[in-house]
Amino acid sequence: MKEHMRSIWLSMFVVLAVLVTACGGTTGPTTSSSTTNTAPKTVNITVTEFKIASDLTQFSTGVPYHFVVVNKGTTMHEVMIAPPLTGTMTVDDLDKLRLFEVSDIAAGETKTLDYTFKESASLGKMQMACHVPGHYESGMMLPVVIV
Repeated sequence: MKEHMRSIWLSMFVVLAVLVTACGGTTGPTTSSSTTNTAPKTVNITVTEFKIASDLTQFSTGVPYHFVVVNKGTTMHEVMIAPPLTGTMTVDDLDKLRLFEVSDIAAGETKTLDYTFKESASLGKMQMACHVPGHYESGMMLPVVIV
């Protein structure tokens, strides 16, 4: 009887080992659509007299961005992402509230900056703008959205 039970247990063990081996085989490489890309996304910004153009105006939180700012104008410019300037705000207030700034961009110069947005901002809450005296007042701003 003990011999018969031992044979049954041994047979069950062999069957279980075969099943585990068959199910645990190696597989080829897989790809996932949810794979996170950590390479920064390039954003091209061009500034000219009293205009800011960007190939992107909607940004996502947690995504690294590489901003490339080209001054194709004839005078010094800057690009700041900050809340819109209101009647009671000063440029010093904006300096405290800005997310980032690329400043002192001479005519013909290109500057870069890497930045990752941490918080969202709906339309009208943030903008790219140049606050060189007289430029903002001349319309040098571009609304942005951060989702």
